[in-house]
Amino acid sequence: NQRATHDTVRYVITFRCSGILSSVMREAANQLVPVAEPTMAVVGWREVAHLPLLTPTLVRAKIDTGATTSAIHASGISIAHRADGEAFVSFTLHTTDQSDGQERVSGHPVVAFRFVRSSTGEGEYRPVIRTALVIGQKNFEAEVSLTERERMGYRMLIGREALRGRFHIDPEGSFLQGKIPKT
Repeated sequence: NQRATHDTVRYVITFRCSGILSSVMREAANQLVPVAEPTMAVVGWREVAHLPLLTPTLVRAKIDTGATTSAIHASGISIAHRADGEAFVSFTLHTTDQSDGQERVSGHPVVAFRFVRSSTGEGEYRPVIRTALVIGQKNFEAEVSLTERERMGYRMLIGREALRGRFHIDPEGSFLQGKIPKT
């Protein structure tokens, strides 16, 4: 085994060949230039999320790599279409179990309607919106489907599309990007 270290990047090259091929591989290994990965934040299995364009309230969210699109608990969902066919959604956003964690959102553009199969195996078409999402120090746009999650433990799921290229996941960690302040 030969081990090379360059700053925080490490790579291991194992030689299982012998003779001339091994020396060729050893020479090739000496030519390798380590490439640093882009810095990505680490999230635990649950995190605090903020949807600043929709609500001032922070949301406890579950990180769900089994879900493609993120989802949030919404009720009173109504869809309106303009003459040109563009869809807009109005809904009540539920960020906590308490009644003060509700925010009415009106006339938000719908980017898609997607068929989503839940963890119980039931499927439904959901309106999907695009909005700002903040987790820790990362602020980015994400697609979020609107659905009834009242019986679920977390009001929001963060799916793979929102996580990809931004976060590594530590399944043993919890609230690694911050906690909701106690009031």
